[in-house]
Amino acid sequence: MKLQTPTGFHRRILAEAWTLARQRKPLWAFGFLAGILLSGAVVEPLLGSLGGLGRQAGFWSQALLAEPGNWLAGAGAAIALACQENPAFAKLWVALGTAIAVAAVVLSLAFQGALFAGLSAKKPISLHEALQAGWPHAWELGVLNVLSRVFQALLFLLALLPVVLYLLRPGVLETFAACLALLLYVPLSLAVRTVVMLAAARLVRGKKTDVFSALTASARFFRVHWLAAFETAFVSFGASLVACAAFLVGLGVLAVPFVFAWAALGAGTWAAGAAFVTALATVAGAFATVAFFGWLTSFRYAVWLRFYDRASHPLLAPRIVAKLKRLFHPLHVR
Repeated sequence: MKLQTPTGFHRRILAEAWTLARQRKPLWAFGFLAGILLSGAVVEPLLGSLGGLGRQAGFWSQALLAEPGNWLAGAGAAIALACQENPAFAKLWVALGTAIAVAAVVLSLAFQGALFAGLSAKKPISLHEALQAGWPHAWELGVLNVLSRVFQALLFLLALLPVVLYLLRPGVLETFAACLALLLYVPLSLAVRTVVMLAAARLVRGKKTDVFSALTASARFFRVHWLAAFETAFVSFGASLVACAAFLVGLGVLAVPFVFAWAALGAGTWAAGAAFVTALATVAGAFATVAFFGWLTSFRYAVWLRFYDRASHPLLAPRIVAKLKRLFHPLHVR
């Protein structure tokens, strides 16, 4: 007997996430800063880390092959440059930078919880209510973010070492080790990011659980629906690319009147008018960019929330079969 599965699983998730993010526009204010630490993206950070892996491997291979004197000369130059700075001025900048970084992290964690809470609510709630519901989970989300970055750093290091060894001494064994490290790094990195997103959703959904319980429960959940979760990550990535392309096109169209106005005022040698148009265009572009990325983060969060809801539903979950499995497994072909 063939297993009956709902059609358009990912289409429904995207449609519901689109509707949820569009209907709750005030939450976009949380989305921009919440995306600093946990953007809701899974594939995009992996692509960035693969590029960083190549750069780091090239840097360390060249550094290890260089003469030790070059390291000492570079370190000496850095120390000499640091000694030339005014100590009081340097301390002021360090203290100011640290305070801004700490405030950004705290706000990002609070806004993460508020965004999850606002999107999870059965009906639209105010920004104050969303912040009140998400703020108690800021500490838990902070621990979750730290653990995520520790896991990602360990995976990155374990993948980096064989690649550096291959660049230093290319051979059959080194080539095999580097290829194996990259092949393992990609799915493991995707899995860690996906489990973290599901654990964050579980923490803020009102369920009384701690970080460790949320991670273990999400890991068990991922073990059952790992292929559908990977598909959701790539579908979300594709939808984000389409949205970014549409945003750039729209931004270009909206910039046309400003360009014509700036050219007309500049040709008329009215410098003050041209400067005003430039400032207005800059402010409008910045506002549109912040609003778009706030929406994009809200949309990504909504995608994972809808995936979690459907995949954990007692009636829908047994019927969910990944698209690839339906395509290639005879039991799921209609």
